[in-house]
Amino acid sequence: MCDLKDVDNNSMKRIVVGSGNDSSKYCVINIENDIYVIDDVCSHADFSLSQGFLDGKSKEVECPKHSACLLYTSPSPRDRTRSRMPSFA
Repeated sequence: MCDLKDVDNNSMKRIVVGSGNDSSKYCVINIENDIYVIDDVCSHADFSLSQGFLDGKSKEVECPKHSACLLYTSPSPRDRTRSRMPSFA
């Protein structure tokens, strides 16, 4: 998918696999060299999560469009909103 050196520590990056209609978009997250890969498209809207806000302590990515928080260790969105956090990406 990508080389670990392509994703800085405590950051996230969008990776596109394939091309055209057959492409898939992923958000690769590197927290202290632990790697997580999630779908880069928010479950609420067609918006890139890798452009959002990353919180390594709570293990959340916040969608930049509508502030929904998703655990990157789980496929389920969090049922709460948070204040915006700075992005490490």
